[in-house]
This record gives sequence, C-alpha cells and structure tokens, in this order.
Amino acid sequence: MHATPKSQPAATHGHEEHSHHPVTIVTARRVKPGREAEYHEWVRGISQEAMRFEGSLGIRILRPPDASHAEHEAVFFFSDHHYLQVWENSPERHAWQKKAEPFTEGSPDYRIVTGLEYFFVPPSVGVAVEPRPPAWKQASVVLLAVYPCTMAVYIITHSMLLDWPHWLASLVRCVLVVHMMTYAVLPFLTRLLSPWLYGKAKA
Repeated sequence: MHATPKSQPAATHGHEEHSHHPVTIVTARRVKPGREAEYHEWVRGISQEAMRFEGSLGIRILRPPDASHAEHEAVFFFSDHHYLQVWENSPERHAWQKKAEPFTEGSPDYRIVTGLEYFFVPPSVGVAVEPRPPAWKQASVVLLAVYPCTMAVYIITHSMLLDWPHWLASLVRCVLVVHMMTYAVLPFLTRLLSPWLYGKAKA
C-alpha cells in the first residue's frame, strides 16, 4: 500500500471493508531522560508529515502530567480506517519511526481510542500541544452529561414505559441516555469546557 499525500487522489476499491467513520489512534513512547527536546522536535516533524496525507484531520500532542512521567502521547485523527492504514503503512512514517530510536526506549504502544475517552482528545486542524486533562475533570464532565440526559429521558419516557417490565424499561432508558450523551451532549460539553479541560493550547 502506498502513501497518498493530500495533493493526490486516494485509491478506491470495489468492495472496501474498512470503516468510513473517523478513527483516532494514540501512540505512546517512553523518552530517555534529558532527550525531551529531541522528542518534541521529532514529533512536530512526523506530525507535519502526517498532515500531508489524505484523510488526516489533525494531531494532538499530550504532555505528561508531570516531569516524573517519561511516557509521551501523540493522538492522530483520520477520516476513516482506510486513510489511517495508508499512513501507517507508508515509507514516510517508517522513516520517521526509525529517527525516534536514539532518544526513545522500547517499542511505542498503539491503541485505537473508542468510547467516552475519545471526547477527551478532541481533534483540531493542524498540530496542537495539550496537557492531558486530569481524571477528576473528565469525571466532572461525564457527570454533567449523565445527569441531564438521565432526567430528560426519564421525563420523556416515563408515561410510555410505565407498563413495561422494569428491566426492559431501564434498558431502553440506558440506550437512549448513552446515545444522547455520545452524539449530542458530550461533544457539546467538551467543546464548551475545552479551555477549562486543557488550558491554553500551544500550537
């Protein structure tokens, strides 16, 4: 599979199996003590390279919570899994991975971000450097989303589900609350409270 920079059209296939939904991948690396400056220079370079590729939506660099943590994270956003694979398999990415070996330890960890965690690394066009929101802030935002969604769903469905079995009514309400939070309330709250969650971004 070859890289497809933004200036070129992406290849198409008759029966694509990849997801057409946005995908987020987090890469974590342990940086050798005293080599942080080299790492920051490297991550900016690989981020700019990734932004040239079709489907790239942005990169967010998460600083460790304090100086005692050697693990640094970078979050890459792509429009779908196909374009992520194009980037992951590109010779450009492999060349940049090789450049990181002198100032990092071990192999990098990769994970696809799913569920509620996605909302606490929101994408932005370009490269942004952000601190990781502390757990108590994330929990506070989730609580702010859960309570009004739960109350709204209960008020709306109470009369309709009054004669349903309790377990089934609860299941229906849970499904509605989760969808309301995921697609409406949490995206709104994380954007609204972004300055409080992340502080001032440093591009």
